[in-house]
Amino acid sequence: FRLKSGGIMRFDPRDSKLESVFYGWCNPWGHQFDKYGQSFVTDGAGGAGINWGVPGAMYFTFAKAPKILGSVSPGSYPKFSGLEIIESSHFPADWQGNMITCDFRAHRVVRFGIADQGSGYAAQEQGDLVRTDDVNFRPIDVKIGPDGALYIADWSNPIINHGEVDFRDPRRDREHGRIWRVTKKGGSLLKPRDFTKISGEELVTALSSDTRYDREQATAVLFEDSAKAKDGDWKEKAPLAALWFAQGKNEHDLALLKKCLSDKQPEVRAAAVRVLADWIGTISSGEVEGLLKAAVADEHPRVRTESIRALAKLPGAQAMDLALSAVVKPTHRFID
Repeated sequence: FRLKSGGIMRFDPRDSKLESVFYGWCNPWGHQFDKYGQSFVTDGAGGAGINWGVPGAMYFTFAKAPKILGSVSPGSYPKFSGLEIIESSHFPADWQGNMITCDFRAHRVVRFGIADQGSGYAAQEQGDLVRTDDVNFRPIDVKIGPDGALYIADWSNPIINHGEVDFRDPRRDREHGRIWRVTKKGGSLLKPRDFTKISGEELVTALSSDTRYDREQATAVLFEDSAKAKDGDWKEKAPLAALWFAQGKNEHDLALLKKCLSDKQPEVRAAAVRVLADWIGTISSGEVEGLLKAAVADEHPRVRTESIRALAKLPGAQAMDLALSAVVKPTHRFID
């Protein structure tokens, strides 16, 4: 597989399949999912801030792109590396869902607020989380840890690895690096848990946790431990997590898919349409068209956006007609 431009690829180790998901950017060094599976991306050279990643879309710098999708933080920004979404009860309520990224050139870590806007999102810089005059501070990634604190990976080097700096420059520090832990002053840290030692029922409950780390660890353990995965009522307690689990196991649970497509939360419906798009070719084309006909008329614009993207995978005029039917409802730049 060759992608002769910037982009983000997806690799499936089970069959060694490699495919491109997003097309564009210069150095897409930060990628994180929100709790509904939506992708957000930062660029280490593009200067566009926070991007909403729509599978199949083309972005800044993609060669010969007929149209590109702009970022969700209009304006000019520094080069950013790494990305994390705050989902930890250790942090204040007004920080939940905020995005943290690293300005490695200016020795700072930046916080963005994000909100729904039309079919997509709008991000607004909230100021610096960390800023220093120490030229060695080179933050490159950030992640929430098992205690709910935010951890910053610091490359710790007075120069950055650009071609204009000699690789033999004596200032290059080839030995040191730092990890910083950021906590709320006076706040209680979470008690780390060994998720391999808790019951299947507790793991299923953790799938709906507001804490990102807990959801990710529970998902990993359930995926590896088939016995624990049989405990608990997944489809009732965490239907979207159950759908993703089925997708990860390459099991096409059509009843569960339909359940998520009719969920009361539009974010869940949008995520279900994305799964449906991945299942095209494995379930009947008539079934797919019927489900997408309903989804492309959804009241929420993000569900319609996902539906248009899914319809692009279907051949024939019927798919085009269905996609164009989305413009009957109000449109937005992402739908356009």
